[in-house]
Amino acid sequence: PALPAVQVFPNPTSVAVRISLGKVSGPVQLKIVDAQGRTIWKYEGEAPAYGLTWNGKTTSGQRAASGTYYLTLQQHNRQSTTILRVQR
Repeated sequence: PALPAVQVFPNPTSVAVRISLGKVSGPVQLKIVDAQGRTIWKYEGEAPAYGLTWNGKTTSGQRAASGTYYLTLQQHNRQSTTILRVQR
């Protein structure tokens, strides 16, 4: 079975975004990738029961630039991708 779509709010965002994984449980990998295919943020671990917040910063601590990003949820060999827009 396919993974459910990841919900993000607000989208588009200018600061932080709330990420909801629905009823997904167990180990997951979440990553945000820019239009050039570079991973700018990643989470690996147990799926948070109440979701999590991305603060709008890259893993190096810089604010993500305005643009279109792809938020991918991966679990085992299944994945779901959602478009995330950042407007500064």
